[in-house]
Amino acid sequence: MRDKSNFLLYVIVSWFFAMVFIITASQIFPSGIWRSLVTGKYILQTKIFPYKDIFSFTAENNWIAYSWLAEIIFYKISLFGFYWLSLFRAVLVTLTFAIVFKAFYNRTESLPGTLFIILLSFFVSILDPFFMDRAPLFSFFFVAIYGFILSEYKYKKKDYLWAIPVIMVLWVNMHILFVMGFVLLFLFVSGELIETFLLTKKMKKENRNEYEEKMNLTPKQIRKLGKVILWTFLVCFLNPYGYHLFVQIFEYVGKEYVYMIDPGLQSCDFHRTEIFLFEILFFLWIVNLFLSLQTLDLATLFIFLFFMHHGLHFCREVPFFCIVVPIFLAPYFKYSFTYVESKLKKILKFLFYFFHFEKKSKTIITVFLMIGLFIQVLSFKNLIPPFNNEKVKNFIRKVSPIGAINFIEQNHLLPNMFNPMDWGGYLSYQLYPQYKIAADYRIHIYSEGFLEDYFKIKKARSGWREVFDKYKINFVIWNKESCLTQVLMIDKNWKLVYNDKVAVVFIRNCPGNEAIISKFSIN
Repeated sequence: MRDKSNFLLYVIVSWFFAMVFIITASQIFPSGIWRSLVTGKYILQTKIFPYKDIFSFTAENNWIAYSWLAEIIFYKISLFGFYWLSLFRAVLVTLTFAIVFKAFYNRTESLPGTLFIILLSFFVSILDPFFMDRAPLFSFFFVAIYGFILSEYKYKKKDYLWAIPVIMVLWVNMHILFVMGFVLLFLFVSGELIETFLLTKKMKKENRNEYEEKMNLTPKQIRKLGKVILWTFLVCFLNPYGYHLFVQIFEYVGKEYVYMIDPGLQSCDFHRTEIFLFEILFFLWIVNLFLSLQTLDLATLFIFLFFMHHGLHFCREVPFFCIVVPIFLAPYFKYSFTYVESKLKKILKFLFYFFHFEKKSKTIITVFLMIGLFIQVLSFKNLIPPFNNEKVKNFIRKVSPIGAINFIEQNHLLPNMFNPMDWGGYLSYQLYPQYKIAADYRIHIYSEGFLEDYFKIKKARSGWREVFDKYKINFVIWNKESCLTQVLMIDKNWKLVYNDKVAVVFIRNCPGNEAIISKFSIN
């Protein structure tokens, strides 16, 4: 399997990553992209890095564009067509799992086992609703590179440590989860440092060489890692917000109500069918760790426990588990893969003998894989722009309030608006700076009091009228099928002025809106 000239190996790997790319490129257009696009557009046009929220009139807490570089990249790509965003996302995801594949295969030397684990990890990640979400893709990509560099340094003694602070310069400006890079470095160095310290204490003159052989990293190598961590920390301040970026992180994690409302910060729902794959993957790691307790090193154990904890507690962290854990636990799969493959070879040998095509088996497998790859290429042809840009636009029309937005713009409705959180980014993209939104999914920028008011209105609970008065709401753009829509339909203080399959617009029944009500009122 390690023979690089093996044509079959290249065919299998090409087929696998073609599949990863096509599946990722064909995923539903992420709704959260709109916030990134409007932020990137704002920064490019004004050359200003905001310290306060500029898109919402209800936001009270500090907000900084911590993903500004990623958002500029997304915005520039979107100018060529929205589907280019999907292709860019597919490239980033494919590269991420290519790195994980390379690291895992280098340790196990088993192509079938590597394909199985990486494919399972890929599907667990892609089924997670937060995996395709904008700037976090860069965090997944960079954490895979960090894991690969540390793995090569530990097992192959290849020194790419210089790249860690260089990558951090990009990462700190791409996404706030650059802290995961520090967590990984800290866990890795802590585990190796403790293990080296314990082995050093046990060293005796007569068996010094024996203990030195057991060390994954020497004290000199660990000191070098310490210097790398220091440089990596220092370059984190090479961002337009300086230390304020760290302040934002502490403010975010310090708000308990954010964890209660943000679905990405809640535990996985194990009643969902797709989580079954995550359970299988988790079970495989646990079994192999149990079988390798005698050889398990502390750094690997620390990394596994941390990312396991976050994966189980926060939905958004599941992809980190699927990317980081295979890189570091790969050596513990080598022996189990060898055992399974030996059994499979006996079964395949019997089948090939029974059907009398043992000598032609490789040729037959290669032909079938080539046919499969060819079919994938044909299917990929339909995804290439500009063929699918119109399809993406049609999809956006089906789920976005485009007609309602056109109505608001054409009739120059007076602010303020009230809107659902999941439309906040798209409304800002289309209507800013003429209108500011009431709410979106940046939960941390809103006070706990406003969020209570928002859900009071959304669920039409007692006191919702007073909340509208409190925030001086003039019109409401909302989902057509909702509790609030039904309540507003029978309230004499609000008039329905626009209605389509996706959205409705209600306007306050007051003297300033008489002309619009008389012209567009719908009974």
